[in-house]
Amino acid sequence: MTKYLIVFLTTIFSILPSETIHVPDEYSTIQSGINASENGDTILVDPGVYQENINFNGRNVVVTSMYQIENDTLMIGSTLIDGQLGGSVVTFESGENDGAVLQGFTVQNGSGNDKDPDGNGSYYTYGGGIYCQNSAPVIKDCIIYNNVGNG
Repeated sequence: MTKYLIVFLTTIFSILPSETIHVPDEYSTIQSGINASENGDTILVDPGVYQENINFNGRNVVVTSMYQIENDTLMIGSTLIDGQLGGSVVTFESGENDGAVLQGFTVQNGSGNDKDPDGNGSYYTYGGGIYCQNSAPVIKDCIIYNNVGNG
């Protein structure tokens, strides 16, 4: 009986449709859209400057600008994630795979953080624009601009 229940639940969850979360219409920030998402969802971001740092937090979701819909490269330059030099602008560090996608943004004004990726007490400056550790996301159609690493 348990075997059939597992098969049934697996089938049901595999056919549930993914959702599209709209920023800023439904959520005011990209991070709040990510936080509300489930694996397989899409966070669709309107043009604008989003002054924040985002972390996918292990979610395999697509975070994309309107470039994905309109196929207009102007959308890349007009949809900015601005880290305001407050750390890495975009972070993937929780085992995200190729289901985690960042597409169609300008990623700017990030500053690398001191990280100890090996856990050996040696800190290094990594990832001003994008920090990726133990993850394999897809980053496409992005401009990564004016990011720094001090160290």
